[in-house]
Amino acid sequence: MMNDIKKIVDLYYFSGTGNTLLVAEAFSRNIISREYSTNLIQMEESSPRQIDQSHIIGLAFPVAMSTFPFVWDFIYGLPKVSGTKIFMLVTMAVGSVGLVGKLKSLLLSKGYAPIGAHQVRMPPNIIFVWDEENNERLREKGIASSILFSEKIATGTANWPCLPIISDIPI
Repeated sequence: MMNDIKKIVDLYYFSGTGNTLLVAEAFSRNIISREYSTNLIQMEESSPRQIDQSHIIGLAFPVAMSTFPFVWDFIYGLPKVSGTKIFMLVTMAVGSVGLVGKLKSLLLSKGYAPIGAHQVRMPPNIIFVWDEENNERLREKGIASSILFSEKIATGTANWPCLPIISDIPI
């Protein structure tokens, strides 16, 4: 018997140069194949107060040591809830210096149930730029990594590391 209840993911994203959008789209395309429905929603064109608490919430954004102030404004503006599932999907060239642990603590304090955090290495594009061959290779790995993360979200095997230092190691 088919499950009549479709799981819905609202993936709020910000993509400055396009890398985050690439991984968010790959995540969405793949999780749809697992009986999920997704909504890709631009973070900068939405209100955190209007999230649908019955959906799984995804936050996708770029990181360069931290993230953009308006991304933090969106996150801090999320309403208090009671167990709404949420995950994080970030793109970065190097690391996020404690962001994973800080964000998990913040979301727990608002009543969210963090179900997964994933950091995707993508080509650097702010201070220096690699040649296109290396960029494409890293993009392909990043997209594959986000697809694997969508599988883990769909099967309930994703995790959100607890220790800030360990949680910053990209996998």
